[in-house]
Amino acid sequence: MNTLQNNVIQQLGYDELDKECRSTLEDVSNHGADAGFGQFVYYSDTCQFFDDNRADILRSLSDMADEMGEEPSAMVKSFRCLNGDFNHEVDQVLMGIDCEDDNQVKNALAWFALEETARELTNA
Repeated sequence: MNTLQNNVIQQLGYDELDKECRSTLEDVSNHGADAGFGQFVYYSDTCQFFDDNRADILRSLSDMADEMGEEPSAMVKSFRCLNGDFNHEVDQVLMGIDCEDDNQVKNALAWFALEETARELTNA
């Protein structure tokens, strides 16, 4: 497991990737992060998680975008939870610039980390 995956597991409230944790990750894979899991519910938690794991999340995002032949910003702007809004804020957050209305973008990127971790660790 990589650092981001370990941090996601801890944010979910687990110490390790045990049976209960795997079950939660399977639920994330099946239902999406917006169903509400661990400390991935409130902006205060998701934004802090993003800030604490910014480099790892952006690296994972960049890797996935490269695999898909997309630009990271276009990929984030297409996230369903952002509804095509917050384009300026997406660009700012990806450039490392905090702005007044960046909570939804940071939340979306924390959810991205959760969902990708779930997908990678459950092979869903």
